Amino acid sequence: MQTAWKNILSGTKYFALNLYFRAYILAFGYKKIKQHIREIEGPPAPPWEARRVGWFVFKTAKPIPGATCLSRAMTAQHILKRHGFGSSLCVGVAQSDKQGDKGLLAHAWVMSGDQVVVGNESGELERYKLLTRMGAQIP
Repeated sequence: MQTAWKNILSGTKYFALNLYFRAYILAFGYKKIKQHIREIEGPPAPPWEARRVGWFVFKTAKPIPGATCLSRAMTAQHILKRHGFGSSLCVGVAQSDKQGDKGLLAHAWVMSGDQVVVGNESGELERYKLLTRMGAQIP
């Protein structure tokens, strides 16, 4: 019973943080936000903790209209920091899949050590080339 309540409280906290970071991005835009993404130093999260954080962040972001990979990445990095773990927020680009479209797609994800915490739920990282990695744990 305690585990169920703990999961409900965690889910509520993760949902609120996802909502906060989505609103933050809408209010300030990426150019302003990237100035405030700081290095998060600390040991990498254990694999079980990284999976738990990634799962909660991804699931609780689903009902939020317009939730993006960046808002999920910022949420995951915030939670890892609160638990004392280091992480890097990564941004990458890929060619658009749309026929006749020569544009680029951008994607954000979070790494803790060599683990992807959030941003590779569907194996999408295969197509993205790393553009920048903000934070600690750079090999």
